[in-house]
Amino acid sequence: MLMSILLACWGETWNSADDCEVLAKGSNKDQCWSVHLLDVFKSDPETGDRIAQAQITDTRIRDFIYLSVTREIDPSTTKWCDKMVDAAMKSRCQVLVSRPHLHRDVLQNKKMPEPKSAE
Repeated sequence: MLMSILLACWGETWNSADDCEVLAKGSNKDQCWSVHLLDVFKSDPETGDRIAQAQITDTRIRDFIYLSVTREIDPSTTKWCDKMVDAAMKSRCQVLVSRPHLHRDVLQNKKMPEPKSAE
């Protein structure tokens, strides 16, 4: 819902992360990343975090992205919650992690490493 509100306010359309890269720092770039950065996190969390830290100037948007990463990609750790600035968002994130029944589907769909064979 927050994403819909953010997009409605700016009325911009960005088709990919490449569109975000070319924008000047500021609210448009922040909003663009709010749309596309989750996809980067899915394939490469370290790169996603570097982009979030270096290219997003609005801490509220960065915190929302970290909450989304926690909710949709990595709900078993407070790693992303700990990077948040806003105390309320951080608390919300930590509650999400502390309630595994809220993200059972995400954890079941997450690829688990293959067990090592005992040789």
